[in-house]
Amino acid sequence: MKCVWNVIQDVFSLAVEVPYVVIQALRVIEREEIAIEYRAKCGLTSGKEVSKGSFHSECRATLVLAIASRFKILLPPNSTIPMHEFILKVDELIEDLAIVYDDMVPLFPPHYDIFNFCLVQYHTQIFGRLNDISDKGKEDKVSLEDVLELQKFIARYHESFHRFGIENLEPDVTEIGEALMTNYIDQVEKLVREWCDRIHDEDSNAAMTLGSNGLRNDSHINLFKMMHQQLSIAIERQLAPRYILQILGIAERQLLRFAGQQMERLKQEWKTLSLETIVVMINNSHLSEQEFISKLASDTSAALPPELAEGLELSRIEQAFHDIARTGYEVLVDQIADDLDKIIPSYFSQQWLDSRKPILDTVATMSSYLEDLKDILNEFYFKKTIQLCVERWVIAYLKRLLNCKPAIVPAFSQRMLNDRIEMAQMMKKYPVVNAQLIEGQLSVIEGIAKLMDKTEPTSFLLAFAPLAQQFPRHALPLANFVMKYMSPSLPSSTIKEMVESCTLTMKMQEKDPLLTAVNPVRKIGRALLEKIIPQTVEKAPTELKVVKKDKEKATPIKKSGGAKEKPPLLERQDSLDNIPVVLSSDLFEDLPALEIL
Repeated sequence: MKCVWNVIQDVFSLAVEVPYVVIQALRVIEREEIAIEYRAKCGLTSGKEVSKGSFHSECRATLVLAIASRFKILLPPNSTIPMHEFILKVDELIEDLAIVYDDMVPLFPPHYDIFNFCLVQYHTQIFGRLNDISDKGKEDKVSLEDVLELQKFIARYHESFHRFGIENLEPDVTEIGEALMTNYIDQVEKLVREWCDRIHDEDSNAAMTLGSNGLRNDSHINLFKMMHQQLSIAIERQLAPRYILQILGIAERQLLRFAGQQMERLKQEWKTLSLETIVVMINNSHLSEQEFISKLASDTSAALPPELAEGLELSRIEQAFHDIARTGYEVLVDQIADDLDKIIPSYFSQQWLDSRKPILDTVATMSSYLEDLKDILNEFYFKKTIQLCVERWVIAYLKRLLNCKPAIVPAFSQRMLNDRIEMAQMMKKYPVVNAQLIEGQLSVIEGIAKLMDKTEPTSFLLAFAPLAQQFPRHALPLANFVMKYMSPSLPSSTIKEMVESCTLTMKMQEKDPLLTAVNPVRKIGRALLEKIIPQTVEKAPTELKVVKKDKEKATPIKKSGGAKEKPPLLERQDSLDNIPVVLSSDLFEDLPALEIL
């Protein structure tokens, strides 16, 4: 019988090459089975006689050994062959079943059910090999590339048996695929996190380049390139949509984490960050918000089914990078305002009345900063920086006015109008986001200057309108202050009534665009003022003239003191020592409260 078992051991090759040899071997096995059965019926069997079915069992055991030996040769246990080679060998082994199906089934008696028997043996061996790989994956011993290769194979594994009429196999290899992908997602997040930390750490030393988007470095480009790469791999490998969404979730979490690190750096290290570094952070964040994030979302949406792609957005990431850019330009404005604040005490003083030096120094200082920024800062945020600079200066200017009320003299009105003209002329040199808004902010100074001219008592509400529009929270203290100066006998309750009436009218105008703010305000102002304030004798309006510029020279103020040449690119280290920690565009937070008597 040894010869018979040798034939069964090599049955896969012999069934194709010399099938009659297999047939002869199977006949021998069948005759032996019949002989054993006959002797058993006649009581001729001895204790040493093998029992019924032993030859069939021995045949199956020999087949199991043959299959295991074939797997051991092609896929040795604990082998370190490349994943693509492993998959090729498994495909080769699956082809053995085609031999069983086409060549062996006709040779074996039906009761062997030889195809299903071999199918179970092959599937058990393959499942065991895949399970071994999954266990290695849990220990991070399988590369991400290999996991994707194997996942692709697992996705088509069951399809390999459809030609044999097999739909399902147990145990299910997709469970191994799930475990591998869970490990894959964890490895991707770990890897992306490490990359993000490295990019953040190297950001401060990255080379800066000046281009169409201003001064930038490659940190955000590398960041989004890495995120896009991971998503592209998942899409190209045709992973299930849920895995693509999980990887997108990783990208979102790590980008938010990176943005948080950038924001923390901006808030905590502002004392040591150069002007160029802050500008780079603004420009990079703005480009990420406007381009990179939307590309990430659109590419992912294109790879998802319509029901999952609909409404896909990354608004949280957009907001995070928008906040970095917004905070960055507020820090820039804080730096500029810190130097402008050194000039503010000279306003509403004798020096201010005698010369134009305070406003000329202010214009020169602001212009010096803006000239430094105009070529390196993104155009959008450069315009917003200008707008916020004007707002901060107007607020500081008005604060100074409130703090010097005992010394107010009629000459203040003309000098304030001159200051407003100087600032407006400087603003014409630069592009702004909203010229009308800046004009409105500067018109507050003009309006208050006219209020201080007693020849125009009925102009109060007309002048108050821009004040309430630009600085609604602080309109009442300013109105109370100026009107008390105009007419000390005017009750504060009346001023409050006038302010509230004007505010109400402006709100009505916002709701009804057919109304205009001017006519209703004029009507209310005249009715209230003519009722309470006796008409004064009209005086000839004061002619407002700007003092000739050639008599005075402006001195820009900067932290280093005096005029400063623009330093070469990438070499300047601006100091931010005096910037407040609280980055707020509203300097009226500490405005002294004025009691309404």
